[in-house]
Amino acid sequence: MQTIKIIDNKSQNLILFFNGWGMDENIVKNLKTEYYDVIVCSDYRNFDNFNFEILQNYNKIIVIAWSMGVLAVEQISYLNKIKSVILIAINGTGNPIDDNFGIPKNVYQGTIDNFSEQVRQKFFLRMCGSKQVYEKFMENKPERPINEQLEELLFIQNLTKTSVKSEFNWNFAIIGSSDKIFPVSNLMNYWKDKTQVILTDFPHFVFNNYNKWDEIIEFCINKN
Repeated sequence: MQTIKIIDNKSQNLILFFNGWGMDENIVKNLKTEYYDVIVCSDYRNFDNFNFEILQNYNKIIVIAWSMGVLAVEQISYLNKIKSVILIAINGTGNPIDDNFGIPKNVYQGTIDNFSEQVRQKFFLRMCGSKQVYEKFMENKPERPINEQLEELLFIQNLTKTSVKSEFNWNFAIIGSSDKIFPVSNLMNYWKDKTQVILTDFPHFVFNNYNKWDEIIEFCINKN
């Protein structure tokens, strides 16, 4: 796992963002904030090297996990023990490769078996939901080598075969009704009895709908 601080306001409050599969910090560099520091976690080819020291100087931590980032958070049980943490999940689950709670297994395996530049671009287009959003996304596209992304797909698949699922106390789960990556019914199945669900009309990639990180947090709190 890679971590990078993309906003340093010398704040005592932190937004800790867990990215989706194959992504990097570029995809959220349009989001601003004046009140938080922001650290982005990406590259899920392992979960063994998370640096807990980066959390020590913060009084309040907002964890925002998107897509496969939800699984990543649940591999770091320490986050569930921080009293000052708020956990927000966006279009993802702790069972991300699952016929009832995540991406159907045959779909995920098909992506691995046929992975190529063409498949990657097709995924990005489905993730964005429209050509307009896709074109904007590509202006800040992730700069990740395709071989790394395949390794990440394989690592996540192997992990979900063996890992014990954590019982995390998520505060909110945002679900986009236009998500073409995770079936919406599977997202609802996973979250309906676990936390407060906020249904939106967003596609899988939601970050073109915001200008500031604060808007995501306020959106959840105002629905509470």
